[in-house]
Amino acid sequence: MNVPRQERTSQWVNEPRRIGPRDYGGAVIGGVAGALLGNQVGKGHGREAATAVGAAVGAFAGDNVANRDRSGRYEEAAREVTNCRTVNDVQTRIVGYQVGYEYRGQQFSTVMSGHPGPSLPVRVTVEPVAR
Repeated sequence: MNVPRQERTSQWVNEPRRIGPRDYGGAVIGGVAGALLGNQVGKGHGREAATAVGAAVGAFAGDNVANRDRSGRYEEAAREVTNCRTVNDVQTRIVGYQVGYEYRGQQFSTVMSGHPGPSLPVRVTVEPVAR
């Protein structure tokens, strides 16, 4: 018979974490500066496109400058990881007893739900022999 149970294991793992929070100020300042420079180039719709491209390039450059010291600095941080799974335990259970007995020289067998003990009471019936 299978009896399910929950098995839980825990282990500690080390993960690299970036040191310090990210600085978004460089991206903002770079984006504004790039937009101002891009706005000076072109006329009409070309000026709008140059402003947008300048803002994107400036934001990217400003972010790189502001966060260049953080890019390669990591620390090891440990955290606990817990795993759970269901395991089926196999258990043996008695469901009956195969009992053999002899009565007046004849062998008989039966299955009983309970332990029969040292002796087994039997019921004897008499039937007429058909001719």
